[in-house]
Amino acid sequence: MAIEVVTAPMVEPLTTAEAKAHLRVDLSDEDALIDAAVLAARVYVENNTRLKLITQTVKITRTGFQGAMFRIPVFPVQEITQVQYKQSSDGALTTWGASNYQLVKSIKPYHLAPAYGLTWPTVRSDYDSVEVTVAAGFGDASTDIPGDILAAVKLMTSHFYENRQNEVAGTIVSKLSVGADRLLAPHVLYD
Repeated sequence: MAIEVVTAPMVEPLTTAEAKAHLRVDLSDEDALIDAAVLAARVYVENNTRLKLITQTVKITRTGFQGAMFRIPVFPVQEITQVQYKQSSDGALTTWGASNYQLVKSIKPYHLAPAYGLTWPTVRSDYDSVEVTVAAGFGDASTDIPGDILAAVKLMTSHFYENRQNEVAGTIVSKLSVGADRLLAPHVLYD
């Protein structure tokens, strides 16, 4: 299975001003570095939890539908925007109409299932035969992100800003932000 961000978020979880206030930085000399630390923090949180913080479009590609329900490996899902599959006859990529499927929200992470009374279409027995595109994220603004997750983004932003090398000589080596990982633990999506 592959997860690809098709359309990235329009904004980051923290503005430059918000990040600078958290970091207690007054000058503008390192604004680009601070923005890069915010981006790195968001990507870190998203990669380690499979959450999508700000609205973005994600495409999930896998081999076949495999079972009664199709697990959506990102959270939260706002909507399924497209379901495509390779036809069994000629392998042509075909869009499956929205009235044919439903988003099951009673299971976390959410799942895709055929609409009541329907079954999955017959799919070509081939790699990468199903593509599901979703709009995912807590919302369009940082205020939509739960507070504990936003706090973890701030901690990781601080970490990336303060630790600009992979290793620091002459100090005790510790894991990345333990506090951030503990804040994120209840939100991690497991396989």
